[in-house]
Amino acid sequence: MEHRQLFSIADYGAIGDGHTLNTAAIQAAVDACAGSGGGTVVFPKGVFLSGTIRMRGGITYLLERGAVLRGSGSLADYTDNGFYHNELGLVVSLLWARDEEDIRITGDGKIDFSARDFFAGSRIISPVPDESLLTPEQRAEAVLEIRPRPNQPIFFESCRDITIDGVTLLDSPCWTITCSRSRRIQIHHITVRNSLIVPNCDGIHLSACKDVIVGDCLFECGDDCVAVTCITAEGQEDISERILISRCHMRSRSAAVRLGHLKGKVRHVVVSDLVITDSNRGLAVFSGDEGYVEDALFTNITMETRIVAGVWWGKGEAAVICAAGSSGHIRDITLQNIRARSEAGVLLAGTDGNVRDVTLRDIDLRLVKGSNDTLFGGDLDFRPNLFLKGAADISQGVYAEGVENLTTENVRIQG
Repeated sequence: MEHRQLFSIADYGAIGDGHTLNTAAIQAAVDACAGSGGGTVVFPKGVFLSGTIRMRGGITYLLERGAVLRGSGSLADYTDNGFYHNELGLVVSLLWARDEEDIRITGDGKIDFSARDFFAGSRIISPVPDESLLTPEQRAEAVLEIRPRPNQPIFFESCRDITIDGVTLLDSPCWTITCSRSRRIQIHHITVRNSLIVPNCDGIHLSACKDVIVGDCLFECGDDCVAVTCITAEGQEDISERILISRCHMRSRSAAVRLGHLKGKVRHVVVSDLVITDSNRGLAVFSGDEGYVEDALFTNITMETRIVAGVWWGKGEAAVICAAGSSGHIRDITLQNIRARSEAGVLLAGTDGNVRDVTLRDIDLRLVKGSNDTLFGGDLDFRPNLFLKGAADISQGVYAEGVENLTTENVRIQG
């Protein structure tokens, strides 16, 4: 569809002063555009405060240079869309769409989700019983307690042909972009900068999605940068598959890339050409009861990981592949051409061979100890599956238990 008609939100009464609530004006522009057969909704220069907006299909949402769509800092300005999320309850978003086709969010502007307002005054969740043991630097890394907040700031459910490119997304209070049961998704050249101490503020979460490309993006997130799961949809046909994640720079307090979680079903994934810095985990592949991850390739990745003070999952691992303690399985996983400077190496754990056919090829691991090792190190952390306190020395670089057909080729370990 050619998007020729322009609908400026200013023409519908939106005021970009950073104080006026523009929800009704923005929604009026969207509805008028949809009613005329589609086009482009334009956000001009200015700071436009808003609550929940329902996106419609056949529309490009264009944020011009200098435009900021700012989510209200008050939950009273948001409404749920009726979708129930297995983990987070009723979905509350700034922007949402269900059963729509052909949506594009683009431009040089920004979307600011105002997490700072929802977490103002929050206490940290202490990672140790005696907080006096924490240095100021360790306290600054600890996660904040969860507060009521919009839980899916940008949310697509059962949509097709989604494109997000160019925009900068800031300060999300929870999963920044969520696509659930959607197809044909392209996300390019976006920047996501979230607080590193806000819980659950994933960059992109793909749940039961198919035919997805994520490329040339920058992420700083207090949770996973990109997660591929199915935790908003757990039927037998709810599978995430045919996904490419490439050429991204990532910084995370959980995992830079996560595949699988709980009952999630994931297959046919390629993750390539990443730079991962200052992260708690590099790569994470997990399966719980009834779930699986199959046929995933991780290649050409450079990373630095370390133990981050707090209750974050992970202990500075380069990669964790785990189906231990579950009836799920993981198979046909390849890690190749990976260079890592990490506090822990590659950890693999299964039960009765439910992790199998794993290849580690051309891996260069340099193991180091950081300032948080004394207080937080020494454990095998396979959360969300298992946490084994003081169970083993992981300084050996590669730890494998309950794995069948593990192949290693040219794996170099220093430290």
